[in-house]
Amino acid sequence: MEQRFDQRGGLCEVGAGNVIVTSDIIDPDYLAYWVELGFDLPHMINLARKEEENHRSLSELLLARPSAIQEIQRFINGREAQLEFFWIDEPEEKLVDELGIPAFCGIEFARTFTSKVKFLRLAKGLGLPLADGAICSSFDEIKAFALPAIERGISVTVKGELGTGGVDGGCMETVHSQAELMSKIPDLVARLGGEFVVEELLEGPITEISIHWVITAEGKVENVRIAGQLSENCGYAGAYWPTMMSKDEEDAIVKRVSEELGPTIVKYGGRGCFCCDVIVSPREHWMDFNPRKGAIRYILEMLRRLKCSCKESDDQPIVPFWHEQLKLNSNPDDPGERKAFSQIRDILDPLLDHNRTSFVIITNPGLIETCHFDLTGVGPTRDAAQNVCQVARRRLIEALT
Repeated sequence: MEQRFDQRGGLCEVGAGNVIVTSDIIDPDYLAYWVELGFDLPHMINLARKEEENHRSLSELLLARPSAIQEIQRFINGREAQLEFFWIDEPEEKLVDELGIPAFCGIEFARTFTSKVKFLRLAKGLGLPLADGAICSSFDEIKAFALPAIERGISVTVKGELGTGGVDGGCMETVHSQAELMSKIPDLVARLGGEFVVEELLEGPITEISIHWVITAEGKVENVRIAGQLSENCGYAGAYWPTMMSKDEEDAIVKRVSEELGPTIVKYGGRGCFCCDVIVSPREHWMDFNPRKGAIRYILEMLRRLKCSCKESDDQPIVPFWHEQLKLNSNPDDPGERKAFSQIRDILDPLLDHNRTSFVIITNPGLIETCHFDLTGVGPTRDAAQNVCQVARRRLIEALT
């Protein structure tokens, strides 16, 4: 519920001539705002999720709605089409068969390399720079690696084989002392089972990036993009561009993806959208790999499509931006007084006016009612984009807390 990738990704990535499927209706006032920004709207199919269906994924909901499947097929009407998913698993594979539309991904590769353990083994084989760590399958093995590091004053992370969202996602823990190791990790091991990635944790000031790329159906590595990444509690919290890296450093990362990691993925059958997080300072190491779209991809695609005064031409891929998540409600399943987009628009006026030199865009409308916000500042420079984003953040905090 919290991520609402159906509403976040659908509107950011595509417009007229495409279909998006959502579990809940998008606020009409928000759709009017989206059109004012210059975006046209895709054909939208709402599945009207019932309360007893909250445990079902979007694909599972769609499989249970024959009428929605028929509507998609009528809209496609024999034209060339492809399915794009955020997360790829068994229901997505079933949906491909049910719709008769190919998926823009290598399903078997995606399901295999969602595993952090399998990617770590692949990365080691390629010689990618990695944090000092180990693959462990029991608490005793984790302790054997973690204790010596803790005794040297180095914290560690313990990651379950599957899972996203950092520590807050429930599949990962950070450990700073022997007492924390003994209190946190046995429960994590018992709950998740399987194998674990245990790594030394870089603390203090770090610079992190997120790399996004596409592998075409023909196996070509294309559209490699890099954004600076913000993290909180080892989880994604935002992004920005331009990065704080030099052009030579960025070129080296792009080359590594284009000539090493990407072609290896192709050999294993990988196709579609990919992303990987990398700490580049104080020392480079490659971290979480996702054989799927990442959250920043939606912002990059939205900015690529955006027409505004900050964008010099259509050939300029994106504009300077600063993107942050703001969560004013710690429990989205108990939203309290729900907020409408019109209320938020009044609070932020005139910062949402895209004719300004610097302005703010709100994406992911499905989060707004629970006081969670995806804010993107846009401006002539990264600093200007960050400043307008921070002004919007303060206004929301003052008005809603």
